[in-house]
Amino acid sequence: MQQNSIRIGKYISTLYTYTSLYTKLKSSSSTNGIFEKGRCPLMSDKKRIVLIEPLFFIFFGLLHLHRVWAFFDRKGYSSFWLHQMDNRNWFYFAMMGVMSALCIAGIVLFVKNRGNNQWWRWVYIYGGGYVLFDLFSILIKLGFWKRLLYWMFDVTNQIWNVLWGGFCILGLASFAVGIALLRMFMQEKLIDRNGQ
Repeated sequence: MQQNSIRIGKYISTLYTYTSLYTKLKSSSSTNGIFEKGRCPLMSDKKRIVLIEPLFFIFFGLLHLHRVWAFFDRKGYSSFWLHQMDNRNWFYFAMMGVMSALCIAGIVLFVKNRGNNQWWRWVYIYGGGYVLFDLFSILIKLGFWKRLLYWMFDVTNQIWNVLWGGFCILGLASFAVGIALLRMFMQEKLIDRNGQ
């Protein structure tokens, strides 16, 4: 867990380093011609950030961060999500639609730019693939997956805090990456405007 936290911290630090370098390049008088034709100097066209990327990380970050609710009201949190899975109202299908669309878009983006992807795009394959499997398993009421989810939402679960705390940490990391990507996306758009 500690090693994963350190690794995530290094990745986020790298993102902010890129952002700072963009700013320095833009303000440097020795790089006046580097932005011509609206191209970003540090990324090829395939590596440029697409708006769906920060939205992906911010959405799933917020989705996991809401799980702090589980620490304050176990029964309320558990009953809400079990009710959603069992009754499948409009909220359930709306959430399923948004999550599926983001995951599919991320996977398509990764495949389209295969061999020329940034590190965070691997999340679309592994994380997105997991989410799609999760949603599909819930949709068809896959037996072992349903038992696993009921175990996770069991308020007497001895590892309740560890389980949902892990999701909260994951959400915080995802949200931080999303904000960093959004900042980089806006920097690229600014560079494009100034280069035209």
